Amino acid sequence: MRYFLIGLGILLFMISCSDLNNLQDLEALERDAVFAFPLVNSEVSMKDALNDLDNNQSLLIEADGLLRFFYRGDTTYRTSDEIFAIINKFLPPLIPIGDTLSGFSVASVEFDVEKVIFKKGVLEYSFFNANSNTVEVTVTIPQITKNGISISKKHTISAFSTLPINSFDLTEAVFTPQNDSLYIQYQAKQTTGELVKLNNFFMVPKNIDYKYADGLLGTQIFESDEDTLDIDYYNSWTKGIVNFEEPRVIINILNSYGFPALATVEKFDVITLDKSILAIESPLVKNGFTFNYPTFEEIGEIKTSTFIFDKTNSNMANIINAGPTALIYDLDAISDPNLNAKGFITDSSYFAYSVDASFPLYGSLADFTLYDTLNIDFSDLGNVKAVELKAIIENGIPLGATFQGYFLDKNAQVLDSLFSEAEQVIAPAQVNSQGLVTKVETQTTLIPLDIAKWNRVKTAQQLVLQTILNTTNGGRTSVKIFSEQKFKVRIGAKVGI
Repeated sequence: MRYFLIGLGILLFMISCSDLNNLQDLEALERDAVFAFPLVNSEVSMKDALNDLDNNQSLLIEADGLLRFFYRGDTTYRTSDEIFAIINKFLPPLIPIGDTLSGFSVASVEFDVEKVIFKKGVLEYSFFNANSNTVEVTVTIPQITKNGISISKKHTISAFSTLPINSFDLTEAVFTPQNDSLYIQYQAKQTTGELVKLNNFFMVPKNIDYKYADGLLGTQIFESDEDTLDIDYYNSWTKGIVNFEEPRVIINILNSYGFPALATVEKFDVITLDKSILAIESPLVKNGFTFNYPTFEEIGEIKTSTFIFDKTNSNMANIINAGPTALIYDLDAISDPNLNAKGFITDSSYFAYSVDASFPLYGSLADFTLYDTLNIDFSDLGNVKAVELKAIIENGIPLGATFQGYFLDKNAQVLDSLFSEAEQVIAPAQVNSQGLVTKVETQTTLIPLDIAKWNRVKTAQQLVLQTILNTTNGGRTSVKIFSEQKFKVRIGAKVGI
């Protein structure tokens, strides 16, 4: 609504001024003559008007043609790295292997993986043969497999020698814990056939990264930063009342983690026109809300969830009445909050959310007042003595406008006004009880600049345009504004020279 009428008001006067600036050719004509001619005769739909406003990204068209203000904030992402980092906490930087079979726990009360697929990483190891004979050593990790076969390596090491650093490549390897543990075993056999033990046997995990994990993955808080969504439909507003019948703030969640999670709202506040901060109140804010997640049969899929805050479940009516100019929000997610759900993650799993504000143009305006300033220049009009513009506007849009303009000189001092009093130039179309247009309204307006006024304003450099918007019945009736609703503008001019 705001964009339409500011645009129309500016359009009317700029068209007029543009054509007047081309009137210098009249200087060569007869003096003390009056010329009348048409300036504008065009029909414009709301859709056409919006297309002319290149910077207007916030007005969209619904499937049924209803217009709506729509604002979307930045998308916040949390990746699987944060959970995979927990698995790494169970890997000590140095694993001492003191016996031919050594086990290490990889679980806790709240964390118990059942399967891990590595993306990359190595297990480096070395040992010392303290025996007086050469030994053949087979090192095996039964729970880590490749192509279904446990990873294993054989070495021959001389007496009283240290094995140069060796490693297992874990790329695409699968780890399946046994009794919640990782076991490492070796067999060291002398050439005589006697089994012996090794000394200073250590393993060091390096550059470990993961492709997949499942099991009881524990509770993890995905914290996000505070963000702000600007709402600009009050730009240039000075006073008046706006009411949207169906305002909504929407949280959109995308999730490919395979376990339940709870979204918690840390902050959900609105900055109002008077710079106050007003909290959005709702059970969803107070208690949080769970969102959809893929099952084991849906690995790789992304589940969507939408949570709507409107007049039925929040204080959205009060929010709109206060005049929102920005929404400040901070949303966190808690994985498996009840510590009892087996799930999965992949290296491509993520949690993401964005916040939308949507205001369908179904509502009312009463004395909604805006100001804009135009630069003007009448210096090329030469000997023009007086101008009278006649505007006839046939309006099929249930929104009208009263205009006033103030001509300013180079020092920003008021020279005169466009009208003696603010004047309705656009009459709103009539509507039925559903807010649908039933009758086009026609308004005829004369904009005279007689000799006295012309002499006062012809040196003006700016025009401050005041626009007062009202829906049908002075803003007492809620209306619907559609993209195909139209207005027809006819403007003629009388010029005296």
